[in-house]
Amino acid sequence: MLKTSFSEIECQMGVFLLQSPSTNPNLIVMAYQEPNHQEGKFPNQMFQIWNKHGRGRRPQNFDFAASMEVNRARSKISWSIPSQESLELISSYGKIIEVACGTGYWANLLKQYGADIIAVDPLVEGNGFTFFPEGIQAEADTYLKENKGCPDRTLFVSWPRDNLIQEYKGDTIIWIGEGGDGCTWNMENESEWEAVKSVWIPTFYGLHDYLKVYKRKLVEEGWTKVESKKSRKHRK
Repeated sequence: MLKTSFSEIECQMGVFLLQSPSTNPNLIVMAYQEPNHQEGKFPNQMFQIWNKHGRGRRPQNFDFAASMEVNRARSKISWSIPSQESLELISSYGKIIEVACGTGYWANLLKQYGADIIAVDPLVEGNGFTFFPEGIQAEADTYLKENKGCPDRTLFVSWPRDNLIQEYKGDTIIWIGEGGDGCTWNMENESEWEAVKSVWIPTFYGLHDYLKVYKRKLVEEGWTKVESKKSRKHRK
């Protein structure tokens, strides 16, 4: 993970404004590098497609065919693009429950990075667990409720369409989506949670999704005021 990092603080019309410390081009290149993978393990296909089509900028040759390739990749592989920094960050939380995992693309990469990950999806889009055959077919709320809210796991969700966290009983959520009036359900509307870290991830032209880590706010009843060692470790 980068020793010096930067944070997304606002996104307007696909343009990121970065807060202190000021960003230099080398940091951006490092954040956007393809995750390392050993021979025999599947490569980061989404990163390669993103790299081919202008790295988030609209290239002159971004024609209808290119647009179709991107849209097909997002629907058949993953709605968001993993980077080395994001995979290192998520896997550092150890035990993960990913809801609405889709094809299991992120789950497979996170498993390669050493995460103990359970991935669930109702499979309503019919893609199956293309990249993560050990995925569990289930609605997020149903699985969480049947497993007492998975309090010992960090919840990970990417591009959720609806609120999928209501039955979660843990203290950490990693969310990827578009804030404000974007196309995803927005964690920023959840008053019980506060953002503690933001990570810039690769995005296709016209999109502005990003990764944020949320911690449950400490309250008088129901949740201890003393943070766990795990929480203190990852709070920035």
